[in-house]
Amino acid sequence: MKTKFAVDNPFLSTSLTIFGFCGNWDFLFSASWPSKVPDLTESEARNTIMNFITKNSKQTGVVNPSDLTFIRVESSRVYDGSLSWFLLSRTQVYNGLEVYNSNIRFNLINGKMTNCQGNWFPVIYIPSRINVDEVKVKSLLLNKTVYLSDIMGRPIPMTITVKNLESATFTKLICPIETANKINLHVAWQVNIPDVYYVIFVDVMTGETLGSYPTALS
Repeated sequence: MKTKFAVDNPFLSTSLTIFGFCGNWDFLFSASWPSKVPDLTESEARNTIMNFITKNSKQTGVVNPSDLTFIRVESSRVYDGSLSWFLLSRTQVYNGLEVYNSNIRFNLINGKMTNCQGNWFPVIYIPSRINVDEVKVKSLLLNKTVYLSDIMGRPIPMTITVKNLESATFTKLICPIETANKINLHVAWQVNIPDVYYVIFVDVMTGETLGSYPTALS
């Protein structure tokens, strides 16, 4: 699969993940440098990317290219004066739910696709009912300890209190969790607790904590 993708896209310096999606720098394949051509306009750059997505729907996970829009569009000159375009897609929205961290990054140089990283998911199972509502999430997170770090990297424990949870915000989304051989797509609560500077992801069916990260810089 990787070899055919490389042959079909000789200017790409990225390859496919083990799941068959766009991503990964792959130094086993030597990408060609695209010949210099007249500068592409933004409209032409967008059309080139849409054509790539249409031809590589399986690898990008984008079923309907018209659903994909961009939140960043930038151009710059590279070392030989060629024009480079960088476009970053919005995250995927599936049945009204955002798919966390599902932006796709595209690079074009001289009108050729040189980088594609990230993917959407063509099919996602959404349960008709959930087992864990916001009240249950609060009970699960109450008295949980999270850790920040000081400027020296030393851990600072923070225990979540009832008061902390009063200011928490809850967003239901789809949280992809990658393991060694598969990607599990969990419908989850993204719980932002500003008082302890933390975001925690909780599975809406099992109540399992799927992941977390601090929002404060050390």
